[in-house]
Amino acid sequence: MGTRDGRRPVRILVAVALIAGPPGAATGLMEKTASAGSPVPSSRDLAAVRGDVAQRAAAVGRAADRLAAVQARLGWLETRAETTVERYDGAVVEVRRATDAYRVTQRRAAAAAAAEAARRGAVGELASEAYRSDGAFGSIAGAIGDAGGPQEFFDRVGVLRVIAEHHTDILASATAASIVAQVFRGQARDQLAATRAAARQAAVLKRAAQLAVARQQRILRSTQVTRSRLARQLAAARAEEGVLEVAAARPAPTATSAFSAVVSAPAWTYRPGAAGSSASAGDAAASWALRQLGKPYVWGGAGPNAFDCSGLTMRAWQHAGVQLDHWTGTQWTSGPHIPIAGLQRGDLLFFASNPYDPSTIHHVGIYIGHDMMVDAPYTGVNVRIDSIFEPGLIGATRPA
Repeated sequence: MGTRDGRRPVRILVAVALIAGPPGAATGLMEKTASAGSPVPSSRDLAAVRGDVAQRAAAVGRAADRLAAVQARLGWLETRAETTVERYDGAVVEVRRATDAYRVTQRRAAAAAAAEAARRGAVGELASEAYRSDGAFGSIAGAIGDAGGPQEFFDRVGVLRVIAEHHTDILASATAASIVAQVFRGQARDQLAATRAAARQAAVLKRAAQLAVARQQRILRSTQVTRSRLARQLAAARAEEGVLEVAAARPAPTATSAFSAVVSAPAWTYRPGAAGSSASAGDAAASWALRQLGKPYVWGGAGPNAFDCSGLTMRAWQHAGVQLDHWTGTQWTSGPHIPIAGLQRGDLLFFASNPYDPSTIHHVGIYIGHDMMVDAPYTGVNVRIDSIFEPGLIGATRPA
């Protein structure tokens, strides 16, 4: 596509360089491709740049593999931690139940001890009575010679036999109460001790699992930083490759046409003065998206409890007063395209299989500042914060 403004290719090159890397990269790229009288890039130049792109793409692929392995390990550890936490929670419940049971058995033991004491009192009374009666019924002669005579004596013998049997029951009951009290005390003590030991072991396992998860999360963050850095380097190499390919397809520029012959502006090039939503609307959209962190990804989801990528961005901007379709295709064209260096909160970041072809866009996130975005990545991963420098970054749109 042609250009009406002779300065426009310069803006394009600057924008590409800002997407790809630091300001120094922009200067070198412009000098190499747009200097007056500079030659058209040779096949050797293109081969070198393509080789660099291939190497960086391979490095990003390896980093992505490492990240996937780290994420898989983290998922396994999180599942294990969840299991051990549940085990600990169960142990806590069992300790509470054992404590309640211990209190019940203590009350039973106390009741048994009281019964034992009562039986001991009865036994003491029996001993005192035996002492007063000289251990029997008195002298036989006294009994026979009593006023009632022999008949009364034999009547008394029958009554005393019953009393003697009762005393035997008292002795047996006292012995049984003592045994019961000891059994209750032992059972309550052993049960509580075993349950507390299980809870202590569960607490140790819980702590170990949580520490393992925390360590793996640190490894994951480090791996993500590395992948993002490699992705930025790949983007820079691809940007240079794209500019050289366009330059190689054109005649060698002259001093008067150096800038205008370098590159044709793609359809999504940033146009100065193009309007978009206000910063306050973008802030509102970004803040709403942040409140959805942790909700699951569901294909076709548009809230309130689950989202896919375009469903999340649609709802975020809806809360800012801007209506978008539930589709990356029309969200991409919902407003002016913004250079990465000019992003503000709420802008939409798009990712494509081919970063030079908008028809291959497959993912969108919402910018929150500091080169980070909120997005709903894919099935099995909740809404989260990611670096904007993911592979396939094609550009940004400010909905209007």
